[in-house]
Amino acid sequence: MTVMYFDTIAPSTKLALLESGFLFAAGDCSNHFIYRFTSLGGESELGISNSSKGFEEAKIINDHSQLVKFCPRADHQNLEICDELQNLACITDMVVEDLVGQGSNQIYLTCGKANHGTLR
Repeated sequence: MTVMYFDTIAPSTKLALLESGFLFAAGDCSNHFIYRFTSLGGESELGISNSSKGFEEAKIINDHSQLVKFCPRADHQNLEICDELQNLACITDMVVEDLVGQGSNQIYLTCGKANHGTLR
């Protein structure tokens, strides 16, 4: 089995691939992004492969050496972020207070989850 790695993006609820070479990713609990394809990931790029033929499931349960290990890259190799749309989805908490002492209340939101969480 050979697996080719393209790029990693945030978990998304919808993906729209446009003929003009763009990808719209509607974030699950993060912002939405519009990406431009910079390349299509040619044959020369490193793939993850496991050449064992006819492996047995019982052997893998006891011997994890046949498992494929995957560590995604943090930076994009084939995609470029063109635009980012703010997404308040997954509001986890909201406070209306005058925390900075300006004499009027402000709205504070905590949005998202895990490493995509924000305070707005």
